Amino acid sequence: MLESCLDYLCCPNCKKNLIINNNKFVCNYCNIEFGISEDIIKMLPRTGEYSDITIKKWDLIYKKQQINNSYYSEFEHYNNFYFKDTYIQLKKEKSFGKNLVYLEIGCGQFFLGQKISNEFKIIIGIDISFEALKIAKKMLDEKFKRQVVESVLSGSVSQVELARKYTISPLLISRYKKE
Repeated sequence: MLESCLDYLCCPNCKKNLIINNNKFVCNYCNIEFGISEDIIKMLPRTGEYSDITIKKWDLIYKKQQINNSYYSEFEHYNNFYFKDTYIQLKKEKSFGKNLVYLEIGCGQFFLGQKISNEFKIIIGIDISFEALKIAKKMLDEKFKRQVVESVLSGSVSQVELARKYTISPLLISRYKKE
């Protein structure tokens, strides 16, 4: 299943295609390797001290949610208080369709992406927190256990094929495809 991710990824440095070698994503042009941890492809670019502190703070918040399983109640809270208004605003501004790709930047646990995933061909969520993506992956695995689910990706938006056309800040990626 990792092979299909190559359709959407490219090297963040040179924008060349990646290959899979020894269970890692590799750029043969730059000789950069991106490892995989807990079924999440780790492609986070090097960051500065401020960014590292920010990432650690967010990871701590989401790690606590994993320990006490509070992300289920957080999902309920989101569903009850935020989803409807967000969904209405999104529908006014953007097209939905089974042939379209949905990209959510700053997705956290990917609550919105989970709710609207059946309205798109592919959903991609982006966040700086690896721990948030672990929650997103767990919830998506539970939700789509009867469907084909591809590996979660974490890394720079510049690896996404769409980024070859647009300039987007480096963040993390979580991608699921449904058939």
